Amino acid sequence: MEKELISVLIPVLEENNLLLSCLQTIFEQDYPNIEIIISTKHEKINLGNFANDSRIRVIYTSEDDLAMMRSKAVEQAKGEFIVFLDPRGGLVGQDALTRMFYFIEEKNLDVFISNLTEFANNIFRIETGKNDIL
Repeated sequence: MEKELISVLIPVLEENNLLLSCLQTIFEQDYPNIEIIISTKHEKINLGNFANDSRIRVIYTSEDDLAMMRSKAVEQAKGEFIVFLDPRGGLVGQDALTRMFYFIEEKNLDVFISNLTEFANNIFRIETGKNDIL
């Protein structure tokens, strides 16, 4: 059985130079069924080696507001689940999407919000609620 599609949405304002490292963290994931939607106002966006990957779609918008850019991306998303990423960040660990997916399924959640905190020396903590830490 194929896993549900996860739509990874990335609004890009001025952080275009960090987008490639963000994309790298997505393509290192072990979760097989993803689409990536980048919403941007830039006419040219550097996708580097990812430019020909069919899982990436770029939506051009005149919006300068992150909420509106996210909304435009959500309208285009086909996934059962939506993950918002900041182009200045990325996903930590190759199994981040898999762990999120199974956590959502196990807890039968409609919404999953996490806060990623970097302590020091690349040690990260993902908080998913008062008592849940992945």
